[in-house]
Amino acid sequence: MTPPTYSQATWGSGVPYQTIYSKSLADIALSYYTTNLRSTMATGRVPKSETDLNDNLHMNTYALTLGAKGTIWQDKTTPAPTTTSAWPNPDTDRHPSA
Repeated sequence: MTPPTYSQATWGSGVPYQTIYSKSLADIALSYYTTNLRSTMATGRVPKSETDLNDNLHMNTYALTLGAKGTIWQDKTTPAPTTTSAWPNPDTDRHPSA
């Protein structure tokens, strides 16, 4: 599946929004986060928060894993990685690190 296009210049140019591995679930999530979902709605109408700076109508993506712990967040207080090398490659071998 090819993710829809999105404005990488606006939202995808810095950590944690930049594209590291193409055609991933993260690309699809970023596409729907950066695209104004209702073009007839005026921009800048959605309240910003500390963790969500997009003030246009957008979709946030939440994922649920069943038993796969992964390698990025060890607990609820672990901050988002700030370097691209911290993110594992989401390859097709279905490894928990993906």
